[in-house]
Amino acid sequence: MWDEIRGQVKRWAGASGTVTLPPNAIIISIIAHASAGGASCAFNDGAGGTATVPVPNGAWFAYDPKHKNNAVNATSNTIVFTATDSYLVEAVIPLGA
Repeated sequence: MWDEIRGQVKRWAGASGTVTLPPNAIIISIIAHASAGGASCAFNDGAGGTATVPVPNGAWFAYDPKHKNNAVNATSNTIVFTATDSYLVEAVIPLGA
């Protein structure tokens, strides 16, 4: 399925904070790490709500969707990393978007 997407790959990285995806962005990967407790990653759940995933102390969280997750159809195009010490978000901006 991923070989059917044509566009520019964009990446955002940091320690913690909010990533705002551009319209039409298709998420291909979200990765986060926490060295202390209380960390989380929150993003649109695809049903109009928010999924908040705890990132345990000393662990990684990785989300690699097996289907297209088009941010333009979501109620929010932000991903919020709280108390993480590193994150990486990869998305494709389709050609013509």
